[in-house]
Amino acid sequence: MMKKVLLTLFCCLSTLTQTFAQTEFALAFNSSLFSFGGNGAQSSSFINTSDVASISGYTNNPYGKKNGLGYGLSVNTKKVFAKHFILGLDVGYEVMRSKIMITGINSFGPAGSSTLPATGKTNLNTQFLNFQPNFGFRIGQSSTTFDLTAGMDVGIILDAKEKGQAKTTDGTSITTTNDRKNINTDLRPRVQLAANYQKFTAHAGYAYGLSNYRGQVACGGGQEVQSRIVRFGVSYRLN
Repeated sequence: MMKKVLLTLFCCLSTLTQTFAQTEFALAFNSSLFSFGGNGAQSSSFINTSDVASISGYTNNPYGKKNGLGYGLSVNTKKVFAKHFILGLDVGYEVMRSKIMITGINSFGPAGSSTLPATGKTNLNTQFLNFQPNFGFRIGQSSTTFDLTAGMDVGIILDAKEKGQAKTTDGTSITTTNDRKNINTDLRPRVQLAANYQKFTAHAGYAYGLSNYRGQVACGGGQEVQSRIVRFGVSYRLN
């Protein structure tokens, strides 16, 4: 999968350099705080498990309101016009993690069901190929400038998996691993502020998801869950 991602990034890179000659071109290292909002997102949930060996356990609602730390790598290009107007495009690979706390284990099977208190967490790990066209303005003319931009993230979801772990009060440990890819694309309006000094840039931004990660799947006692992303990172200009 990484080979396909890198090939796609290289193709986009070649197109960008041909389309926007003599523009600023940079490599960015990104971190993120990823969580979910909407009426289906929760701060805590429980794990359902079975005493039947062929049935695997799963988190009742893996869409957590708590932030998880993610990372990414992107390339970006921008054209700065007269009067400091900016047009740009950022293309990158990102791994983002949300978090929900586990407070109980619900066990079911032929003999009946039982619920035990537990402590643990579930992360929803999602991989993206992200495209972000943007526009904005540059403030300042010296070696230190600021770029204020807005645009739309088009996050193509490559993979989404639940990774859960919890331990009950009697010492029993439970882990979960399940596919949670219900949609293919996440659309997110995004704003970002960047501070430029010579060839280095520090940036921070926020993206508000519009896509429902549940898709057509009904689970966990809620209707819609959308992404919430805080991004921060550094980049180095290559030209």
